[in-house]
Amino acid sequence: MNTLPSLSANSDVPTCWAKGLLRTMKWQGYTPSVSPSHQRLGYSEPFHRPSNMPSHTAPCALMRLHAFDGAPWKWPAWQERTGIFHGLFPTDDALLPKGWTRQNANDVQSYFQNYLAQPTEEKKQQYQSKSVHPGKVVWHEFVKRNWPRWNVHDAVVGELKDWDVHPTAILIREHNGEESDWPHADSYSAIILNTLGLRLFGEEAFLPNSETLPLSIRRNLAIFVQKSWDSIRKSVKQLKTNAQKVENEARASFAELEIGNLTLKNVGKAIRDVAQWKEVSELYNTQENIRKAEEMLGDLQVIMETLGAQIPKEKRVARKGTCKVSTKALQTLATQEDVTDLLNIYHDYFEANVEDDDDPPFLALLSSRRSSSRNVETEMSSELLAQRLRFLTGLPPQFNAYRHRAGISPWDNPELFTREPVPPELTPLKLHWHQLAGAHSIVRSLFIEEKHALHTKGVLISDQVGLGKTTQTITVIAFLNEAIYLQSTNRPPPPILVYCQHALTQFFLAERPFLAGSKKIPSH
Repeated sequence: MNTLPSLSANSDVPTCWAKGLLRTMKWQGYTPSVSPSHQRLGYSEPFHRPSNMPSHTAPCALMRLHAFDGAPWKWPAWQERTGIFHGLFPTDDALLPKGWTRQNANDVQSYFQNYLAQPTEEKKQQYQSKSVHPGKVVWHEFVKRNWPRWNVHDAVVGELKDWDVHPTAILIREHNGEESDWPHADSYSAIILNTLGLRLFGEEAFLPNSETLPLSIRRNLAIFVQKSWDSIRKSVKQLKTNAQKVENEARASFAELEIGNLTLKNVGKAIRDVAQWKEVSELYNTQENIRKAEEMLGDLQVIMETLGAQIPKEKRVARKGTCKVSTKALQTLATQEDVTDLLNIYHDYFEANVEDDDDPPFLALLSSRRSSSRNVETEMSSELLAQRLRFLTGLPPQFNAYRHRAGISPWDNPELFTREPVPPELTPLKLHWHQLAGAHSIVRSLFIEEKHALHTKGVLISDQVGLGKTTQTITVIAFLNEAIYLQSTNRPPPPILVYCQHALTQFFLAERPFLAGSKKIPSH
């Protein structure tokens, strides 16, 4: 039974847009009445942001959510995301959140209770800002340490991009890239809250027969959005501050190629440096910067085409001069394996970051050879594919959330990957539609509805260079690894392997629990 407090019976905010508007009005001083359920939980005043008080933080938002019967820690989607399956305060010490002692749990619980006992919203903010309670330190450090691992920022950024309200896109589209005209998160966050809530919390966060999050959840989820919004702004500022350095590095990389230092390392560095300069130029958005970046990209495209890349016409840059890098030298650059690596690097930086269209990509390529089984994936969005594969963050659980431009991994430098804000050299890792669709299709091909000992246990993956076949293969391996783990712990398998109805999409697939003649995935 869903125990979340509902809106008051006389609520005049029936849609997400009205709720978002109401939230904004409250922060600006509008004070309608409060529902009885909020009063019972200690919210005797409407949620607002006094001008002389600090904004709420992510630890505070999670603390406020916990007042609603342990949310969001009681919801499966959030449990999977955080790895905390027994709430914050289980009675068994062995089930406490990783790194906590019983004393830590008692301190945090006491801090929560003291916060909620404050009589007004202003008092609550004062308490969480000035309190020296030992539980505050434990709680804030816990959230800070785990926030990057929970991939909440990635989820927010994904929704901002999906709804075309990412702040950098707004800057470029409406304000000529001027950071001084930075848009306010309040103006856009309401647009993404329902889908973000579904992504982070799952269907359990919604009231029965409703596709709109309760206002009590929306208020606190908006704090997550604000945190990411501020983080993006800091990254943009840092990127612009280093604009000259970024341009100089890109030019120096090309100079190395022009004088004949054609090594795998140098070409790879040139690709990365030009990609970063292109990103800076788009944010800076001045004609001179754009011209410089286009020149570099044009030369880079010549290099990549010489190596065998196929640059789509719509992405090809018109060049005025000739590329000074020797094409003859390029043709003897390295082994085919090295060339493939460079093509993959180029794809990652200049094609993999392009947002998917409303329709899945490569449909024109597939149209002449599409089979009835393929039609299943072509009708599904990236979000639905990920949901059916049980990739709760859009990625398999074993994948890193970010990729470093220089190839550094969290094993090389763990501290770098936990910084707030996220450093500009880190970019969110994201599977493309065709990779998710391919993985989904492979799983559908391997798992079947009825036992059949002779059913195939293998699939051949082939496509053009640079389209992510290796990543797709690793994705399938990660899917199987997760499915085996769920199997070994007697937990429900990914939705693609069981009968599943998604409340917002009404999309059905038949049950397919069998791998050839077995209902158990071999794990030896």
